[in-house]
Amino acid sequence: MLGAAPHILREIAGHSDIKVTMTAYAHCNLDEHAAALRLLSGTLLSATDVKPDSNANQDQADPS
Repeated sequence: MLGAAPHILREIAGHSDIKVTMTAYAHCNLDEHAAALRLLSGTLLSATDVKPDSNANQDQADPS
């Protein structure tokens, strides 16, 4: 949470495997969950944002 690099924490803690460090120290709090969900929802919304094609009606014949 404080921004320390995991590999540095691994060295300080004396862990031989980064998985141990990440399991022990990589806990998320509710604010981090909320921030991740906001990012995800923004990404999903922008990926599905379909803008109308201004040329779509020009291909159709005028019925009048």
